[in-house]
Amino acid sequence: MFQLVRAHCHKNVFLIILALLAVSCSTDDYREFSVADSSIDNMILTATEIASMGPRNAGTPQEERIADMIVDRMKEDKIIVSRQRFEFQTFGIDSAFLVVDGETFMPEFIGMNPFIGPVDFQGEMVLYDEIIELEEGQNKVMIADRPEVFFMALQAASNKFVMLSSEDYSRLKEQPSRSAQLIVKGKVATRSSSNIEAVLGNNDSDAGAVYLTAHYDSYLESPGANDNGTGLAALLEMGSMLKQVERSLPVNVHLVFMGAEEVGILGSRVYVNTHIEALKDCKLVINFDTFGGDEGPYIAVTKGVNGTPEEGIRDQLDPVMLNRALEGPEGKWRLLHPALFPLVTANNYPKWVQDIVDSAANALDMEIYTRSLMSDHLSFAQAGIPAVSIQSREHQIHSVNDTPKNMNSETIASCFLLSWEVMKQLLQANE
Repeated sequence: MFQLVRAHCHKNVFLIILALLAVSCSTDDYREFSVADSSIDNMILTATEIASMGPRNAGTPQEERIADMIVDRMKEDKIIVSRQRFEFQTFGIDSAFLVVDGETFMPEFIGMNPFIGPVDFQGEMVLYDEIIELEEGQNKVMIADRPEVFFMALQAASNKFVMLSSEDYSRLKEQPSRSAQLIVKGKVATRSSSNIEAVLGNNDSDAGAVYLTAHYDSYLESPGANDNGTGLAALLEMGSMLKQVERSLPVNVHLVFMGAEEVGILGSRVYVNTHIEALKDCKLVINFDTFGGDEGPYIAVTKGVNGTPEEGIRDQLDPVMLNRALEGPEGKWRLLHPALFPLVTANNYPKWVQDIVDSAANALDMEIYTRSLMSDHLSFAQAGIPAVSIQSREHQIHSVNDTPKNMNSETIASCFLLSWEVMKQLLQANE
């Protein structure tokens, strides 16, 4: 994920949160419905239960188990769901070597395209801290000791990217040669995941639609309490609330639980590609990801529109990215391909959406900030669909420390209240 900006809330925001959560309405009209304190309790319990099941990597039985749980929970709320299963390719590294001047270095992370055959590259390498202009990295192997330099290699159109340990990188800099050989051996494997969808509303095809999304897999060995147990729990709770006021909804609301997000927002890429006609009626996508961090809420996009189709709704992704992981199952490689850059830089946050979000934040007396962050909303943005992601900042994600004890209940509450207020104001704007 990209780095976020620190968010600040007014001092009295927690008192407002407590006051709002103390109100529970049994109305069947969304305009009069308020978030109950039990909703936050439910979310914390659900996220805790999800994390207790252990890591749920994309394409594993553990991820499938969470998918089954989602279906069961929705059925308990008498919400009809459909399940879209899909297969995808990934790549497991057996061995990797970088050879320079007869010395062998062991890569810690590699940027490459493993789906086009064996990787045995011989050519010029460039050290990232010796580059003055990005063009100097074009068609070369860019070497670094920091993982974030991968995006520099992507911008530079490098042929490969290799991250070494700090010790090996210092040793490599002493080599007189700038010619290198990179050898990677491994196997392409096929795995499967699924997206789960429910639709609430009167099914009026002319009413338009709003899409609420969250991913349910986790990263490597992380139990994923916060990322994204909290976002998943929020979407389940939002579905339960919207079911109670379904008859009053002026638009159709799609709840989409995405699989395989942590290997490169794969579930949402598949969903957009296979639902592009239906998505032409979509007014806005609101993505829930990592609600329980120490700081937030954040709107995880930048203001404005960038990288969308010139006209209409269209999936712009290169076929090379369809049904393929963008990151390896062990986190040892990431797809380095020119088609990736338009996806990670896409943005569709027009002013009318900004106005709704700002109005919602003002109603809650919250101050929020925006900054790009990678999550499922990007798949929709690149296709020309307005999309935002509501998130928090958490330093423990993608690690074994992403556990229930590190979830922040106050941030969970504020992220969920903002989500509901944005949703409510969006519905009112479409009556």
